[in-house]
This record gives sequence, C-alpha cells and structure tokens, in this order.
Amino acid sequence: MQETEVPGRRRRATLIKKAKELSILCDAEVAVIAFTSDGKLHEYSTNSVEHTLSRYQNYKSGLVRTTKMDSDAPEERRREAV
Repeated sequence: MQETEVPGRRRRATLIKKAKELSILCDAEVAVIAFTSDGKLHEYSTNSVEHTLSRYQNYKSGLVRTTKMDSDAPEERRREAV
C-alpha cells in the first residue's frame, strides 16, 4: 500500500460525504466523478451519473430551462418530474 493511498481514500470519502450533504441541504442533484492516479474510477450521484451528465449537457446546449425534483423518491435516487 502506498503512502498516499490512505489519505486519498479519506479525502474521497470526505468528498462523497460533502456531496451527500449538499444534495440534502440544498435539495440539489449532485454527481461526483473522480479518477485515482492509477486510473480507478470513483463516483457518487443522487440520481445516476449518466442522468446528471445528460441534464448538464442539455442545460449547456439550451434544451432545458427548469426542472422539478420528485420529493416522493428516495433521498439517494431522486428523479426528474415529467
């Protein structure tokens, strides 16, 4: 185990914890994607990462104006209301 591996794990855990807090406190859809120096993928999303990236791309291209979060969905798996 490398010296930077343990602090890196702690930082990733803290980052994901903060992302969860942000999603709850701000009622926001959050996605975090991180790659380690050796290429391992770590991800967290309140929905799916693919869904959040799709929303981002649609927003940037001007296809989406506003959305409403479904308050009946579980905290970790909210979905867009249609």
